[in-house]
Amino acid sequence: YFMYFDLYKVTNVHCQTCRLFTSHLIVFLAPENADGFRASSQDETSITLQWNKVNNNTSFVLQFNGTDTFIRAPDGNEPVNHTVSSLTAGTKYTFTLFSVFENVRSIGVQLTTGSPTLIP
Repeated sequence: YFMYFDLYKVTNVHCQTCRLFTSHLIVFLAPENADGFRASSQDETSITLQWNKVNNNTSFVLQFNGTDTFIRAPDGNEPVNHTVSSLTAGTKYTFTLFSVFENVRSIGVQLTTGSPTLIP
C-alpha cells in the first residue's frame, strides 16, 4: 500500500567537499476496494451490510445520506457486518463503502437498495 523513495540532493558541486543530503518520501497508494459488498439482511427500518476485509490494517468509511461513518475492521478473517437503522420503508438508498489506509481512501464501491414496504 505504500512506496518508499530515497531522494538525493547534491549541493556545492564545484567544491572539494560536496555534501549529499538524503530525504525520504513515502507515498501511500489507495487501498483495494472491499470485496463482496452486499445487503445480508434488511427489514422496513434497517439494513445489515456485509463485506470482506481487505486486510487487518485497513479500516472503512461508509457514506450514506451525506454522512461518513468510520468502521474499524474486526480482528480475525470473518466478514465485516454493519447495521444501518432509522430507514424509511419503500425508500431507495445508496451506500458507498471506502477502504481506508493511512487516511487514503479507495475508489469505493456502491450498493443501491430499497427498504421494503410492509404490506398489511
